[in-house]
Amino acid sequence: MISLSTAVVLVSLSAAPAGEAVALLPTEFEGELEQHWQESIVGQIEEGFGRGDFRVVPSARVLELLPSAATCRAPACRAKALDAAGADFIVRSVVTVADRDYTVQMDVVDPAGNVVATSSEQCGLCGAEEAAELAGDLAGTIRTKIETLLRTPPVLTLISEPFGAKVTIDGRDLGVTPMEQEVTAGPHKIEVSKEGFVTQQRTVEGVAGVRDMVTFSLLRSDKDWRTPAWRAGWATFGVGIAGLAAGGTLLALHGRPYRANCAPDGDGDCRNLYDTRTGGIIATATGGALLVTGIALLVASRDRHRTGARARVRPTAGGLAVAF
Repeated sequence: MISLSTAVVLVSLSAAPAGEAVALLPTEFEGELEQHWQESIVGQIEEGFGRGDFRVVPSARVLELLPSAATCRAPACRAKALDAAGADFIVRSVVTVADRDYTVQMDVVDPAGNVVATSSEQCGLCGAEEAAELAGDLAGTIRTKIETLLRTPPVLTLISEPFGAKVTIDGRDLGVTPMEQEVTAGPHKIEVSKEGFVTQQRTVEGVAGVRDMVTFSLLRSDKDWRTPAWRAGWATFGVGIAGLAAGGTLLALHGRPYRANCAPDGDGDCRNLYDTRTGGIIATATGGALLVTGIALLVASRDRHRTGARARVRPTAGGLAVAF
């Protein structure tokens, strides 16, 4: 009795590479299986992929180009195998044998080590010949998935922080972020710009069948260094100027008559005189302190923009103090 179950899953299409070549890593066997049956399974796998519309680099050729491919597990090793074979996809096949139970799994991996498609099949209480046919059928399933990816045009999903940045692809204005744009396979120059922020440019590879998300974190430009500290600095500076002007006016008025009729007292002193010295001194001192504080805040806002330093303002008995 043969029990057969199939599971096919597409994984992380955003990372799938473009191309028309597939390299096959040496098939891994877990469990006991005679050599000639192993060779039969490998042959069925390569035959299944050979019916595709893309070029296949068989495992024997991959081993010639990169002997370490026999034990390729790490993403860096797979990337070397892809480069050596001139391929865009690499397929890792694993056959697990437990008595008369066979499990075959195939993963399609991109140069970064991401699994972009995976498929597995299990055969219970079957022979090695049936397992070989099972592996060939599974290769056909994966082949179809790869062909579907290659026929689907690339889509770029563009996101920026903050949103609302203008997007130009290959010199064409296409809208503002966030947005999706279908492109042709191959490299594309993307420019993202927003008033008050530094324009960013990036070259992105459009991959057939792949929806790729590209994120831009925009930095404020020198033209937009007007932080809250900058605004507070100018406000404080203005109030300080006004305070100095008011203090000077009050000091100038002190001792002057404010009525034409002096109305002297018994000692002959004029009663109708301005007594503004105290207010003038306070206004002048406060205005001077605010003026200095405003200047400090303006300097701090520029320094913070250039160096990332953070200014801290705290009240004191004489006005405000600025610390860095």
